[in-house]
Amino acid sequence: MHDPLISTGDLQQVSARNRDAAPLRQPQQHEPRSQAISGGLIQPLPLWFWGVTIGLALLGSRAKYPALSVGSALLLPFMSCLLRFKGESPILLGCCVMQWLQVVTPVIYCDFHRVTFEDAFAFPEMAKATQLSLWGIAVLTVGIRISLGQWRAAPAAMERESRAISMSRLAKLWWITFFITSILGRFAWRGGSLMQVLVAIGNIKWVVFYMLTYKVLTGHEGSRTLVAALLLDFAKGMLGFFGSFKEVLFMFLVGVMTSARSLSFRVRCMSITVITAGLMASVFWSAIKIEYRSYLQDTWAKQREDIPITEKIAMLKKISSRTEGGIMNVGIDRLLARLSYTQWFGATIAHVPSLVPYEGGTLWLDAIKHVLMPRLLFPNKAILDDSARTAKFTGVDIAGAESNTSIGIGYMAESYVDFGPYGMMVPIFLLGLLMGAIYRYFTLQNSSRLWGTAIATAVLSTLLLAYAAEGVKILGGLIGCSIVMWLLNIVVGAKLKRWLTEQATAGQR
Repeated sequence: MHDPLISTGDLQQVSARNRDAAPLRQPQQHEPRSQAISGGLIQPLPLWFWGVTIGLALLGSRAKYPALSVGSALLLPFMSCLLRFKGESPILLGCCVMQWLQVVTPVIYCDFHRVTFEDAFAFPEMAKATQLSLWGIAVLTVGIRISLGQWRAAPAAMERESRAISMSRLAKLWWITFFITSILGRFAWRGGSLMQVLVAIGNIKWVVFYMLTYKVLTGHEGSRTLVAALLLDFAKGMLGFFGSFKEVLFMFLVGVMTSARSLSFRVRCMSITVITAGLMASVFWSAIKIEYRSYLQDTWAKQREDIPITEKIAMLKKISSRTEGGIMNVGIDRLLARLSYTQWFGATIAHVPSLVPYEGGTLWLDAIKHVLMPRLLFPNKAILDDSARTAKFTGVDIAGAESNTSIGIGYMAESYVDFGPYGMMVPIFLLGLLMGAIYRYFTLQNSSRLWGTAIATAVLSTLLLAYAAEGVKILGGLIGCSIVMWLLNIVVGAKLKRWLTEQATAGQR
């Protein structure tokens, strides 16, 4: 864990042979204070950001739900002031913003069309669910910030370490991890006791991709490799069962926002392209995923072998061509329904405690027990049926595990079921403390700031879409991935760091 990115011996050799190799003279722990950016409690935001926020708040004050609209607008700078550090990975802010997006989407829709939640979504108590969710995100943000403490970003250290890495070797490492994780992914989703471990190991790919993105954007080489990695992983995700094309786009944007430098015109254009492609692909996938997944399941059941890529592409074209109502219209409606997850929270509020009593902490306790009993050691551990739990706490009759369907109420609704509208903030706050502690540990307990930040970013990327996830999945993914990445870093971390820098160091001798 504590092996430096460039060993002391290597630094002494470089200094003796080439006195001009200034960026490689000092290890990270001797970083001058002037090169680190003091965190403070509140981070300044540009004036244009405040101008946009005030404008949105003024528009929201005249909307269908003025209190929710204004609160939604003001929450965005609140999160940014606490969690956005210049020159630091914005993954923690990204996790909160993505949850914010899922909460405010129904508000924006109802404000735009001037309709009520009940008329638009046919679910009760969505206004109260939205209010509690906004407070929950604020509490989560505060928990993360408290856990970070007196944070100091160090962009100079990260850029120096990035320059010390060989671009050619980093590119090779990306392709190696991409193919290895692709192979592991084929076995992971077939079930079995090793599924959670294999999924966690797969996140090593995002460690390398984050470093690749950061190095390309802070240097002047490797653009083609980055574009190829983006396109390949995007295409792989689009053809897969889970539509996991979004992860690579998210990670690219996180890498872009990490840089403390002003973005070049080329990077800005690339970022806009990525955002546009992500939105279009999300709409398209929302329209075709039900039928496409049925096709994959039926084909696998008959053939029990991988389906050729050409056949998958042909099926995507076939499904999209026969979608009634237009592929984009259907996709937008389904994507909106997917993002509007407060509907299940609202149904929960209408059902609990009027018809079903509060659980008093049973759901979170079960989640903790489930995580502490890995299926590898406890093969007979009960399989949780999210749909059955949703039916119990919402009163909505939905398909369950017997139909290969899983619909949960989300961790905030589970917190409400456990402790009510006020007590629910306690486990949410504790989750924020855990997220901040994980980021702080991997980033600061590693002698390489860049390597540690990449690991922390990969681990926490599992929570980018956490609002709709249940507590057991959040804890399981977060803790399981942290343990696996910690072990991998101990076993191969030092070797990989030395290998990545050997060629670059040799070239300066």
